[in-house]
Amino acid sequence: MEDPTTTLTILDIGITLLIAVVVAVATGFVAYCFGFKQYLRQRKWERIRKTYIEEGIGKVIEGTDQLSTACYLNYGKARLAFDILESSVDDPEKTKDTIERIFTEMENVKLAPNYGNLKLVIFNSESLLLLVIKMWTEFQQLNETIRHVGLQGVKNYFNEQHVLSKDERRNYISEQKKIIREEWNRAIRMYEPLKGSLFRLQIETDKIDVLCIKDIDKIATQQGVIKIIEEIEATYKNTMEKLKKDIENDKQ
Repeated sequence: MEDPTTTLTILDIGITLLIAVVVAVATGFVAYCFGFKQYLRQRKWERIRKTYIEEGIGKVIEGTDQLSTACYLNYGKARLAFDILESSVDDPEKTKDTIERIFTEMENVKLAPNYGNLKLVIFNSESLLLLVIKMWTEFQQLNETIRHVGLQGVKNYFNEQHVLSKDERRNYISEQKKIIREEWNRAIRMYEPLKGSLFRLQIETDKIDVLCIKDIDKIATQQGVIKIIEEIEATYKNTMEKLKKDIENDKQ
């Protein structure tokens, strides 16, 4: 005859095991749900940051770097070309192919203001947005001046050098260098501070936890951001006054 005590013990063990399994499953399910919720939150955070920050000021900085780097490289090449011309005024023809190749192989970067620029509104500064668009436009113009005006100047030099004296050739080369140098100095000196301010804004933005859409509005209220925007508006006060006046005149 089966011992009732043994039957009870087996039953207790079964119940205990069942409870353990249920607890394990429940615990695992809770952990899964919590982890999945954290995963969704992380994905949402990454999406918001990518949409409003990385593809905003991040893209603006990237584009600015592309444009200014092209200007630096092309200006250096132009200076080299004109230095070669100055050293060969006795026989300009021997450097013609080299000079024209320097200009035709220059960097050609074309970046128009785009939707990424508009995302700078997270900093709540119309001045910043307008200045960045103006900077991109002027970097494009500078690059075109170096490439095309420089090349045209070189072509004119080779077409007319046979009727020019050595001193006239030197004067012509000096004038062409001056045209490019003045455009370079005006654009680069004007916008170097703005480039630095953009990097500082990126650093300040990276300090802020952006967990939801509402957090985007907090960016413009951070003291570090406010200080940088105020510095930009003070540095470019005259430029902004003229730019806004031009915009108003265009509307009329």
